[in-house]
Amino acid sequence: MFATDLSVTEDIHVLLLQSSHELTATTVYNELAPPIHPSHVFQRFTQVAAVTAAVTVAVLLLYDGFCGLRVKYPKRSQRKLSDTELALLTGAFAMEWFLTDQFLPSIPDIAAEFQVQEASIGVTLQMHQAASGISTLLVAPLSDRIGRRPVLLAGVLLLVVSTLCAGCAVSYPWFVLGRILQGVSQATATASLALLRDCYEDETERMAKLSVFAVVGLFGPTLAPSLGALLASWMGWRFSFLATVPLLVAVLAGLVLRLEETVPENAGESIFTAAKRTLCHLRRFLMMVTQTVLVAMITVIGARHAVNLEEEYGLPLMQTALVISCFSMPSIFMAILVNWLEWTPRRVYFTMAPLLLLTAIVKILVGVFFAKSLFCYIGAYLFFSLWPVTVIIAISTEFPQEMPDIAGAASAFFNAGPLIMSSLISLPGLALAKNHGASGLMMGGAVYLTLLALGTILLGCTLTGEEAEPAEVKEDPMLCNGVLKSEEPAPNEVLKNIPTQ
Repeated sequence: MFATDLSVTEDIHVLLLQSSHELTATTVYNELAPPIHPSHVFQRFTQVAAVTAAVTVAVLLLYDGFCGLRVKYPKRSQRKLSDTELALLTGAFAMEWFLTDQFLPSIPDIAAEFQVQEASIGVTLQMHQAASGISTLLVAPLSDRIGRRPVLLAGVLLLVVSTLCAGCAVSYPWFVLGRILQGVSQATATASLALLRDCYEDETERMAKLSVFAVVGLFGPTLAPSLGALLASWMGWRFSFLATVPLLVAVLAGLVLRLEETVPENAGESIFTAAKRTLCHLRRFLMMVTQTVLVAMITVIGARHAVNLEEEYGLPLMQTALVISCFSMPSIFMAILVNWLEWTPRRVYFTMAPLLLLTAIVKILVGVFFAKSLFCYIGAYLFFSLWPVTVIIAISTEFPQEMPDIAGAASAFFNAGPLIMSSLISLPGLALAKNHGASGLMMGGAVYLTLLALGTILLGCTLTGEEAEPAEVKEDPMLCNGVLKSEEPAPNEVLKNIPTQ
């Protein structure tokens, strides 16, 4: 302690000797204090912003859970999205998907900088997905009560803050916080599906717009690792996060200026009532089961594709990444085709069912007789990649059709439910693929495809055999037999209109 005081005293003495002007306390502080780098200030700002955002989200959700948030919107006629609004929404959707896994090629660099295991960085992907799934059940129903616009704007703003937090993280915990907040922000994307239900009553139109979101959602994960690796190789792993911030800010500004509210009047119910209406319906339950099988199948394939290509077929890392990226191209083609042909969900169900069964047969043949052939393996999966995306689009289109007043809650249950249930349904497929390699992956995929085909057949048959239920509309206290109470005829006017005998 005394040595430190002596050193400081000597430094001040040197300053006194070197200075020819009057010495002030500010001069001494400026000379002795360590310089503050602007990047440190920016990092501290992002930390404060991230913590503030996390606390704000938690407080709002708690308040909504106990007291209930609701904003009363005036009655409005249904309108369609403008091209600008659709472009901005798809842009936000694309950025959310891109930021999910663009950092994967940089995991070794991030782990080395934070001095943690690579698995600790990789597990943030599961943290991101868990945060997204849980938040979807809380945030999307909120859009029914306070509106789509505030939820979507808050989601993009939170995505900006969380991306800055992850990109400027000074330690592993701050990186984890950024990734979790990114997952929470992605949950608001479900409000986009509800917004499409608000704007497009006709299923054909809504299915065409959903196919646009599907194309964007497929392009994001396909290009994210490659583009993230390119950005990281150019200016480091942080740049793969920070480079997206200007684009996010531009999208946010566009949404603030152009996006209008679309939520119907008197929309929104309690989470329990919405859950009862959504889940206690045989056809919607069948849709969720079909979606669960589909998500489980995709989970198994995504978990084992790279392993099979590298270990069984001996492909290097870059070729493996290229092949996996190519697997999404048929899905993108089919999503565009659905948009162009203007298919209805019924057409998709009856068209896809036999094709899914045919694909299951192809997978069985390849798994039994041609599992050692890389050409047959890639060909089978390119053929498989054509069909599932159309089923996803059809189910996503039809699911909220009969529930316009709780479209947000319905979309939340539709997205979160299969995501949770598929974690169990995928376990047998993962075990089979792990124990038997490419052959096991083919056989397991054939089983999932058969179940998926059965689900689409049942959906098509039940849709053919039943009339669509009318949408449940809450009674408006201002209406009386479809006429505004203020417009009801007065008693004297009624008497005047009675014909005399």
